[in-house]
Amino acid sequence: MNNLRANYSLGELCAALEVSRSGYLAWKKRPTSVRHLSNAQLLNELQIIQAHRHTRCYGSPRMTWELRANGWSCSENRVARLMRKNGLRARPRRPFRPKTTAPGHAAAPSPNLLTEAGAAQAPAQHLVSDIHNHH
Repeated sequence: MNNLRANYSLGELCAALEVSRSGYLAWKKRPTSVRHLSNAQLLNELQIIQAHRHTRCYGSPRMTWELRANGWSCSENRVARLMRKNGLRARPRRPFRPKTTAPGHAAAPSPNLLTEAGAAQAPAQHLVSDIHNHH
């Protein structure tokens, strides 16, 4: 309503939003609730935890454990609600994928040494293996 006060009177705004003028003024004078202040402090702590490189992938369960370890008393639902409301999301970790093959293996395949041995004259004359030592 404060943004619209430049163009409209308080009475017009209260009528448009269907609130009483006295109710609006009472709400405006009311001090900030303890719960609202606590949520603001908790949100600040959430942002600090998420800024750390090792804890930025924490969702609400892990974030709740971290907060409790830091002395906060809060439920997982409250943490999830604050995270969702303020756009704090767990950043997914990249999955570990081991490199099991040499990078240029396809470019330089092992030579076929069996072609140099000639044709076999009897069974079990040529024994082969698929393991080749690259140097």
